[in-house]
Amino acid sequence: MSSYLCAIGTANPPHRIPQLQIADFMAGALQLDEAGTRKLRALYRVSGIGQRYTVLPDYGRTNGSYEFFANTLDLEPFPSVGQRMAEYRRQALPLSVQAAQDCLSQVPEVAMGSITHLITVSCTGMYAPGLDIELVAALQLPSHVQRTCVNFMGCYAAVNALKLADAFCRANEEARVLVVCTELCTLHFQKSTEEDHLVSNALFGMGRRRYWCRPGPGGRP
Repeated sequence: MSSYLCAIGTANPPHRIPQLQIADFMAGALQLDEAGTRKLRALYRVSGIGQRYTVLPDYGRTNGSYEFFANTLDLEPFPSVGQRMAEYRRQALPLSVQAAQDCLSQVPEVAMGSITHLITVSCTGMYAPGLDIELVAALQLPSHVQRTCVNFMGCYAAVNALKLADAFCRANEEARVLVVCTELCTLHFQKSTEEDHLVSNALFGMGRRRYWCRPGPGGRP
């Protein structure tokens, strides 16, 4: 028994900010001199990214009007892990629901009540009771849906989640699996001038993806 990847849904946070505007934010946050700012803008310019999405409007604002970061020259006191996780909890569910609904709208014949497995994926946030339980309630999934969380595995996590979905479908021809990948990368901006941090700050954005899988007839994946 093989499985189908039947639909892919997406959702983005509301704040879409041009890449070079984010570069200006970073240069200010890192307190770079003129030469450092010029190099940073060059890095952002050659990234191939035009704009990025984020739940934090601060990246498109100037110091003095920030909501998440401190309105100080060096952004100190810098947001703690607890503050980042609190923001993750506030933002993750509505975007996850939006992406799941976009996914399932592509297969209108599928009822929420037919979902047998829910897999949530994230390396950028975690809390209790958890996004998986909140999704069950928000999407009105069956209370007996089987929940699995894939956390802190980085960019490869979605691949492992799809492997799990495939295993569930191969084991049970009645399985209907919803995979929810939720990443809020811009919550984890690192205020460091190390090369690895400069590059990661230039690349990672935010988004949600949902995959719906089911067993496929005739061995077709």
